[in-house]
Amino acid sequence: QRRVHGGTCFLTMVACSTPPLAGLGGLHVGAVLMAMVFAGGHASGAHYNPQVTLALLIGKSEGVSLKSVMYWISQFMGAIVGALMTHVLLGENWSPLQPLEDKQMASFLVEFLFSFALSWVVLNVAGRGEVPDAFFGLAIGFTVFAGAAAFGSVSGGAFNPALAVGINIANLFSYDPLSALPYLWVYLVADFLGGVAAGGLFRVTNPKTGYAPLSQ
Repeated sequence: QRRVHGGTCFLTMVACSTPPLAGLGGLHVGAVLMAMVFAGGHASGAHYNPQVTLALLIGKSEGVSLKSVMYWISQFMGAIVGALMTHVLLGENWSPLQPLEDKQMASFLVEFLFSFALSWVVLNVAGRGEVPDAFFGLAIGFTVFAGAAAFGSVSGGAFNPALAVGINIANLFSYDPLSALPYLWVYLVADFLGGVAAGGLFRVTNPKTGYAPLSQ
């Protein structure tokens, strides 16, 4: 779980320090996610995302276990630590989030669709056992990059409940601390629903796949 904690920490630091609207179009987030997948995939499964863990559990017909709960705790802890470290490094004169205001429903749909896409990609590249390990990070990282580049201007492009919590915590130390907090529900509900949908669809379409989603 330490590797999950570290991967989510770095992912949150990059996302907090350079929001998708800064001109990189989500490339920075996709790149660090790809690197962390390559670095930690052999040890932890490299799903630095609570909704992906849930999708894997559903897709593989596994019940919630102590190991999965530890993954979720590690993911959220990593995001919180990453957010606090970003605040220490950058100080108060920045804000990683913008209020959704009249874009809540559009943001919900974007987060749901690309959380589904991300979970679906993870399930199919790692879950089927047919794709060489060398391509896992590319497929996963570029999914996040594509979603953030296309629709980062709508929702911010989190596609990760832990990342959304971490960014909101970082925002508490900014010049506008409570501006985005009322919209946290969008990311939590939409992202987890996207993972549930991807896991359910994978379970239906791949009933005999035997890959174990959580690293042993």
